[in-house]
Amino acid sequence: MVRLKVSYDSTAELCKVMLLLGGAAKSVRLPPKQEGKHKRAYIDLIDLEKAEVIRDGG
Repeated sequence: MVRLKVSYDSTAELCKVMLLLGGAAKSVRLPPKQEGKHKRAYIDLIDLEKAEVIRDGG
């Protein structure tokens, strides 16, 4: 399993990261206490052994 630790300033930034990850994101966990300017999120990805990467060439 791959887990990403993401630091972000606004919810909009986190939403954009989730859009970029698309179907590769399995779950997102937000710590209960978020203090300071930067917030954290932990994103678990799907099983990457079976993942297939397709680029559109554009």
